[in-house]
This record gives sequence, C-alpha cells and structure tokens, in this order.
Amino acid sequence: MMSSAPSSIAPDPSSQAKSDAVTAPSIGKATTGSLLVRAILEAYGKEILESASEQFLDLALEVRLQTIGK
Repeated sequence: MMSSAPSSIAPDPSSQAKSDAVTAPSIGKATTGSLLVRAILEAYGKEILESASEQFLDLALEVRLQTIGK
C-alpha cells in the first residue's frame, strides 16, 4: 500500500499564484537577459560551474562521512 505525501510537502495553492508572478529573467535570451550577466557567464561560466560543483561534492562528502560515523 502506497502512502500519500504529507500535507506539509504539498504545494500551497495560495503561494503558487505568488510564485507564478515572480519569475527569474531568462539568461539564455538576448532580448530579455542582462548583458552584464551574459558577459560574466560567457567569460567565467565554466569556472563558476566547476567551483560550485566542487563545493557541492565537498559538502555531500562531509554529510556522507557524518552519516557513516553515526
């Protein structure tokens, strides 16, 4: 028997309308994206992604080591 998700995880319909109204700019489209953001991503995008990936892996490893130690 499958259990249903707790109600705390289900999206709140009243907050859905608010989140639909606030949207992030589309970086991939020249007509709507910030030229500064596009220039930074073109120049440093690979380095930013690599750094974020390394930080994520470091944190994931730290959490995993904590769970192994318990």
